[in-house]
Amino acid sequence: SRGKSDPTDAENAARAVLSGRATAIPKKQSGAAEAMRAVSVARRSAVKAKTQAINQLRGLLVSAPQEIRDRLLKTKTAECVEGCARLRSLGKTPILQTLTATLRILAKRWLALAEELRELDSMLEN
Repeated sequence: SRGKSDPTDAENAARAVLSGRATAIPKKQSGAAEAMRAVSVARRSAVKAKTQAINQLRGLLVSAPQEIRDRLLKTKTAECVEGCARLRSLGKTPILQTLTATLRILAKRWLALAEELRELDSMLEN
């Protein structure tokens, strides 16, 4: 007679458990749904990390010297990543050497995460 209420339902459930009247059996975590949930958790994490990697890479390129920006900052993400992954040297100064290494690392991270996503997607399809 009190109507639907989450706090009321929670209190009633807690009282039933404490009194021993609750007889619900928890779901087993061995089915296909649980397997898909586990893969989905990993997939969401990989998507988030891949997005962070490209955002960081593009952020570095935006603040890089104009000639580097013109050479590496591409509209298509895959082209931008490929160019940065193949970098050898942007110059001899410490900042350009560090920028080279950082861009290459971020690009390789993005590529590794893209491969991970392909694997996870194939697991979800099967």
